[in-house]
Amino acid sequence: MASITLRSTSTTAIAILLLASVALPGPVVANKDHDALTALKNGLQDPTGELNNWNPYSTDPCTWTHVECDNITKRVIRLDLGFRKLSGHLAPELGNLDQLEYMEIHQNNIQGTIPAELGNLKNLISLTLYNNNLSGHIPPSLGELQALKYLRLEHNNLSGPIPRELVGLSNLMILDLSNNDLCGTIPRSGAFQNIPLTSFANNPRLKDPELPGAGNNDNNC
Repeated sequence: MASITLRSTSTTAIAILLLASVALPGPVVANKDHDALTALKNGLQDPTGELNNWNPYSTDPCTWTHVECDNITKRVIRLDLGFRKLSGHLAPELGNLDQLEYMEIHQNNIQGTIPAELGNLKNLISLTLYNNNLSGHIPPSLGELQALKYLRLEHNNLSGPIPRELVGLSNLMILDLSNNDLCGTIPRSGAFQNIPLTSFANNPRLKDPELPGAGNNDNNC
């Protein structure tokens, strides 16, 4: 009888351990979102205290202001930081928010470059970084964002050519790259065929659109 009881207890303990191991990914995944947002906060200056309740000791970023999560998965799906008087730079860890659908960090004073890691955000629908002080090139990795519909990078200090990878964004509806320092030629194939030329205005070094079927002219850009 004692042997049966011992075996039963042992089986129960194993079952509990198995259930615990299955449950572990939830907190680990949530912490990935937490760590990405904490890295963002650490790279920003926030004079009006918009991010005051982004507590690094809190394990649930879904309770933080300007953050929206999916009700079921509890993953971060929206980051709404437009018009918040923020300055600083964008952390590359933002690329770990792999369920993010909307990244809205427009109308601030963000400096530095656009992290190439944003190309990891395969669920991203909208990326709005306009009216900041961003510099450097537009990352070609943004061409990996096949769910992207809205890409607004106007009114920054971005330079270099328009990445040809962007023409493969088949769902792209709105694109605005105006008022930067881009150079080379404007693609007119793929997703760019229906983008109005006003979306490229006030880039003095941009040339007329490419002829259909012609190669680009960005070698000296």
